[in-house]
Amino acid sequence: MFVWTLEYSEDAERDFELIFDHLFDAYVELGEAPDEAVERTAERVNRLRVEIDRLVDTPCIPDILAGILRA
Repeated sequence: MFVWTLEYSEDAERDFELIFDHLFDAYVELGEAPDEAVERTAERVNRLRVEIDRLVDTPCIPDILAGILRA
């Protein structure tokens, strides 16, 4: 069985930073204390990473649509 790995590019890591900054600013603008906003933002970004990391558990089924990938 093939084991997939996931590596984030530098651009993807930068995207996570931008998402973090945006969420933090939004939470503070909506009235959260900065300490709470940091915690909440970190939790959200972590959940996003966990969901993306789940892609490695998705089976490769190349014949779902004929011709996409020929094994």
